[in-house]
Amino acid sequence: MKKSQNIGKLTPAFAVLLFLIFWECLCRILKLQNYVLPAPSRIFTVLWEKRVLLTMHTSYTLYEAVIGLFLSCVFGVLAALVMYRFRMVERALSPLIVISQTVPIIALAPLVMVWFGIGIGPKIGIVVLVCFFPIAVSTLSGFKSTDPAMIHLLRTMGAKSGRIFIDVSLPSAAPQIFTGVRMAATYSVMGAVIGEWLGAKSGLGIFMTRAISSHRADMLFASVFIVVLISLILYGITVTMEQIFLPWKKIKSSI
Repeated sequence: MKKSQNIGKLTPAFAVLLFLIFWECLCRILKLQNYVLPAPSRIFTVLWEKRVLLTMHTSYTLYEAVIGLFLSCVFGVLAALVMYRFRMVERALSPLIVISQTVPIIALAPLVMVWFGIGIGPKIGIVVLVCFFPIAVSTLSGFKSTDPAMIHLLRTMGAKSGRIFIDVSLPSAAPQIFTGVRMAATYSVMGAVIGEWLGAKSGLGIFMTRAISSHRADMLFASVFIVVLISLILYGITVTMEQIFLPWKKIKSSI
């Protein structure tokens, strides 16, 4: 059983490896130029050659993504809590939150740049705009999934609202909160890059823009590889945090 589970965990890695081998062979057989489709070997060469420059740009983008994701968690959970406690607020804010997601972020980002400049603040704000929705919606759904019978029982025992929230509502909503955070973690880097596309001094987004203007597809793919890698790392961190703070969920899933 353990052997089959270990093999199952390695399956995604084997799939990625096979895809890279196929990609490499395709580029070599068709003799594709680097500006059309660079081979994986060329992309990894660029990653090594530009490692100092890419490290600088990556640290800038990562800072924006992490700070924006943290603020999204704070604002998203607080907004969900207010909407859960005050249904009038939920009815008033829910349409606005949904509407905010129907407007393409690429259309809002230029306005943010015009209003607040090209500093790091607007980039973080764009990340918050991207990540706020999944966290707020998932958290609100989690609060609503609280067993009303358990709440009624604690109230009959004289428990106050604060104690009921800590002992029942928050643990009930915790899995949904982490679900929203996992989704937002994968969006955060994308939000930072979109902001950098429209105006920045550093970051992977500006690195991509310069690579495109120079017709360096290998540099573009190298930066995309880093964006994917950072997104996967942030996703893995949220999964690890969920396993640490919600050990009962892991036990339940293994039964």
